[in-house]
Amino acid sequence: ASFVTDASVTIGFSQTAGARILTTGSIVAIGARLAIGQVADRRQRTGVEELVGLLAVAVVGFGLLAMAGESTIVFVLGVLLGFAGSWGWQGAMFYSVVRLIPMPAATSTGAVAAGAYFGTMVMPPLVGFGADRYSYGVVFGLQAGLVLVGIAAVLMSRRLALAESASDPATTPT
Repeated sequence: ASFVTDASVTIGFSQTAGARILTTGSIVAIGARLAIGQVADRRQRTGVEELVGLLAVAVVGFGLLAMAGESTIVFVLGVLLGFAGSWGWQGAMFYSVVRLIPMPAATSTGAVAAGAYFGTMVMPPLVGFGADRYSYGVVFGLQAGLVLVGIAAVLMSRRLALAESASDPATTPT
């Protein structure tokens, strides 16, 4: 998010247009969080499917951003999908953690928050360095790859959590 306006200007948008793209992406992210929360609540399951779905949307968004070149339409679509997936997933992650881990919500979410916020702290300087040294296309492509690794980690974590809770039927999530 920190680099959307700069990346927008890099491919030919004005700074004002870049700021509008950033604002629109932020609105899409809020909508994605609300929508995925409603879907997860209605399904009454672990929320992992919703989380993985949003992360997959982020992969597509980052992939489009990586391939956008000078195509403003592909860039804007990539930003919108990237925001929906990469900012929308956090609510689904906390929902999933609370549903999968048989502990008080504050304990289970606190256990994963450190990792989530570490990434929020570390990634902006790395993105800036990568964009300056290489290009936004390279950085967005690497981000797509990192999100794929994240999907694998989420699926593995769900499998481990379900295997552990299977040994205690009182804590088996649906």
